[in-house]
Amino acid sequence: MALTTKQQALVAIAANEAKGDLEQLRASLNKGLDNGLTVSEAKEALSHLYAYTGFPRSLNALGILQQVIKERAEAGLRTEEGNEAAPLPKQYDALNRVLRYRQNSAEANRSPTPSLLKPTTI
Repeated sequence: MALTTKQQALVAIAANEAKGDLEQLRASLNKGLDNGLTVSEAKEALSHLYAYTGFPRSLNALGILQQVIKERAEAGLRTEEGNEAAPLPKQYDALNRVLRYRQNSAEANRSPTPSLLKPTTI
């Protein structure tokens, strides 16, 4: 199965952010936006990469994205904004969710598998 042009653009964008190659990142962003990648998708990818590439590289990449958007607007190039992330429900509690997950995982790992409790005959 081949990657779509948008997926290929995201790979190039991620690789160039990781390398810190801002000129190639600029080219990759333009190519992705030309091929249907939305600003929201590009922003989301760059924002998520900070945990892997470091905050300075992520901020630099987001700055390049802002420049690319401005340059494209000045050149009259169409740039799709895309959808912003939906807000979390008011009752959503991320910390409680993580704690419950950890507790359930710990309990699952402590509990022996029922088949291991049965005596076996040879």
